[in-house]
Amino acid sequence: LSALCIHPHVHLQMEELVTAMQHPETGIKMGTQRFVVAPIPHLMTGHDIFEWLLQNLGTSEAESFHLGDLIIKYGYIYPLKDPKSLVLRTDDSPYRFQTPYFWTSRKWPATDLDYAIYLAKKNIKKQGNLADYEKTCYNLLHTRINHAWDFVVMQASEQLRAAKQRKRSDRIVLDCQEQAYWLVNRPPPGALNIMDSGPHRNNIQARIKLVGLSSSVTARLAS
Repeated sequence: LSALCIHPHVHLQMEELVTAMQHPETGIKMGTQRFVVAPIPHLMTGHDIFEWLLQNLGTSEAESFHLGDLIIKYGYIYPLKDPKSLVLRTDDSPYRFQTPYFWTSRKWPATDLDYAIYLAKKNIKKQGNLADYEKTCYNLLHTRINHAWDFVVMQASEQLRAAKQRKRSDRIVLDCQEQAYWLVNRPPPGALNIMDSGPHRNNIQARIKLVGLSSSVTARLAS
């Protein structure tokens, strides 16, 4: 696969597609399922995502899978079963649509301060048991913005206190939402940085379909 430059309208086209996928009548059917120890609403499976794209866009199986995987890698849909892995599994693995608040086109720029607060919060929750790359980033940020570290810890602690007031299911969802956002904007070493590489397409036909996504979705769902 070869990397392509990000078309200036790709984000908007993806968001139009994701919005269509959530349409109450023609979108993916979602439901509530027990996950871990709490019922989580608005869940769908990887198979549901794949089948919806296949049936509504007229793409091949390979293109439907690739497009679904791309949407997940951009963080518009996130997994719950393995939240550290932004990939499409076409089985009964549970997924959820990302809240627009965390969409790349709408969220604030991913600053060091924001990432430091996220890591500090995670560090407190896990009592220092961060992934190796997160520990490295945490220590680097502690050095880089040491002058603001009291503020970082204060914000992290306050967000954790506020989270305790939420239902367990809401806490699980928010944790997955935040993790997905930072996996896109601060990927682990060796992982594809989708924000730098842009969409990967495996053939020219798939490229054309991505660029023409908006009109394709609109036409098909209106018919």
